[in-house]
Amino acid sequence: MLPPMTDAPAQHTATAEFWLGVRHELPLQLGVIPFGLVFGIDAELKKRGIKRVQTDAYHVGPYKYSNLNDALAEAGRSSAKHKSTSV
Repeated sequence: MLPPMTDAPAQHTATAEFWLGVRHELPLQLGVIPFGLVFGIDAELKKRGIKRVQTDAYHVGPYKYSNLNDALAEAGRSSAKHKSTSV
């Protein structure tokens, strides 16, 4: 079993310095992994000829709309319904 590593300069072995560096850089690498996944998926889609497009979704109550006019109409209907029931 290896002794616990510290940041003390007394440890001069290459293996100990390597693992100390890995331990220090791990938080940064955990932040890089999601970006690598996104770019990897994007490259695979491009290679297969699939084009990725951004879509908007509008949530009104429990419903989801892709058309803004439909979402506005539903919001108007639901607000009119609430006004009539609260009077």
